[in-house]
Amino acid sequence: APTAAGTPGKMGPWYQPCHNILGFPCAVTWACLIYCWLTPGLRVCAPVCPPGIVILMFDTQMEPSIARDMIKGAADPLVSAFQLRYSQLLQLARTEGTTAEMLLQASFRQWQLRNNLPELEARAAQLAADRDAVRVQQEEQVTSFYELLESRLRLTEALRSAISDPAAALRFLQPGRLVRVDSCPPNADRQLPSLGQYVPPAAAVAGAAAGTADDEQGVAAAAAGPEVLSRIDRSIWGVLVAFEKAGKQKATGGGQLSAGAAADGSDDEAGSSRGSMGPRFVIDVLVLVDPSTLPVGAGGSDRVRGAEATLPKLLPPKAAGGVAVVLSLPLDHLSAVSAVRLKALKDLRTPAARTAALAAAAEVLSRYAAAADSSGSGISTGQPPLLDPQQDMQLSSKDVGRAVSRLESLESRLQSHPMWNSQALLPALISLQHECSLAAAAKQAKKEVKEAQGLVLQDELKARMRVLRRLGYLDNDGLVTAKGRVAAELSSGHDELVLAELLMGGAFTDLATDQLVALCSCFVWSEKTEGAAKLNDNLSGPLAALRKAARAVGTAAADAKLGVNVDEFVDRFRPELMEASAAWARGARFADVLNVTPDVFEGSLVRAVRRTEELMRQVAGSLRGVGDIDLAGKFDDASAKIKRDIIFAASLYL
Repeated sequence: APTAAGTPGKMGPWYQPCHNILGFPCAVTWACLIYCWLTPGLRVCAPVCPPGIVILMFDTQMEPSIARDMIKGAADPLVSAFQLRYSQLLQLARTEGTTAEMLLQASFRQWQLRNNLPELEARAAQLAADRDAVRVQQEEQVTSFYELLESRLRLTEALRSAISDPAAALRFLQPGRLVRVDSCPPNADRQLPSLGQYVPPAAAVAGAAAGTADDEQGVAAAAAGPEVLSRIDRSIWGVLVAFEKAGKQKATGGGQLSAGAAADGSDDEAGSSRGSMGPRFVIDVLVLVDPSTLPVGAGGSDRVRGAEATLPKLLPPKAAGGVAVVLSLPLDHLSAVSAVRLKALKDLRTPAARTAALAAAAEVLSRYAAAADSSGSGISTGQPPLLDPQQDMQLSSKDVGRAVSRLESLESRLQSHPMWNSQALLPALISLQHECSLAAAAKQAKKEVKEAQGLVLQDELKARMRVLRRLGYLDNDGLVTAKGRVAAELSSGHDELVLAELLMGGAFTDLATDQLVALCSCFVWSEKTEGAAKLNDNLSGPLAALRKAARAVGTAAADAKLGVNVDEFVDRFRPELMEASAAWARGARFADVLNVTPDVFEGSLVRAVRRTEELMRQVAGSLRGVGDIDLAGKFDDASAKIKRDIIFAASLYL
């Protein structure tokens, strides 16, 4: 069976003409940079033949809905991927009688939007009608309660980022300690999870009259507030087994608290937004999981390594039908640390030992719950005592102190809220969530209708024109400058403006041929390889000039509201192929060049060198257009040196 082109490590579809059989060895396909599921609209290169047999082999688990869509679903819609480039706009500005608006009007993407306009308007009207049909009892009070829940979730996520910091948590990670773990790391933008399935009032009344109503919304009639919080707090109790160091810690984003002040007792306000850059740790926690969500072959294993994409479903320790496993999780999945430890934790390599240890933890939780029932209910009762972030874990940061005090105030306001003990709380919150989701969908649909009625990519067009004017490619009258004429002829590579900035800034003037080829390779190579070799000194200087120019262009694009992340934009220009390109320009053999970059596929290297040669030919033609004959000749010489041997052979058999 042939291997599919561009599909690393996967075998492509095969066809047997004698039996008229088409086979797929796996259920995923390689789409540029990621694997995705096969879809009914997948194009397969097979001869035209009468109906036959299709064999689809499944080598991984999938949801039933994915399998159903794969077999019976409709083909993927053909959506135009039309996009604007700076060279396009500069060419149009040089051409008399044409404008960028005329190009957008004639694009297939504009036609698709206008053709779908009636459908978009009908969808927007239907969503608005569904939103208006939702009725929320005591909407004002329920909305205020919902806002308190959102504020509590944000503060809880912020505290999680501080508690799970290695500087604060490692001292308390002893075997046998009861901890709470979550299925995902802390996220400042985390939204409230779904509290239940919305049931329209008419359907609920009809179901109650028939005696078949689902009591999903009436589960928490006796204790509405605690039941709502239990559906929001998705973390579960487990028993800590061990922890270990595993690599480097990545910087945390904004909106998270840092435990950096815990080590020295200082109040580092700036450090609270940067997060820790120290080592990364992994914790082993004994938890109860759903056996149907375990990876294939892990049912009888004593340890399961969890990743965010394949993490099994976590269950409470007293849930029925679960299996006890030791799950390896990143430290940032830690949600809370209790003051309770189970002594004499035995060997957990057997299923019986793991089940017994988890049963002991469940018994401890049951005793605390029974003690809470006898003394009264609240938000923090009914569970083992937690380590205080300030007094016990010694998190002395001012941000942590403010978060703790605000969280205590919010919990007090929740318990004193008029809806805390109301039987209508949970159904009303579910209705409010459904109304908010419909309102957001209706707003998005209305935005799509407005875009379809107007000019496609109009905002992006205005932003790109601002970038061209700010960087001097267009003057105040909209006329193309000399620098703009250079960029207008460049259509290959990641970004023509960065290349034009280097050309007009003299970055290529004093470079040798191998340095020039190496620098041009950064404009065509986008794959990030592991274990890249350190660059020589003669290539570090050109790379620094490239990154400086890229940062200037990226900053101008970000200021023009193009939605560009400057660091990601600079990172697009990868230097992994600079050494190999320089060696090829010096006349090295293809086998020797492959040894310079052992992680790069031969086909990828050939494609990159051919694209580099094409880019240099474009640069040479662009420079001749502005009268720089000497630099254009330099690019011609470099192009001639790399256009040789097997990389540019018309056929491997010649």
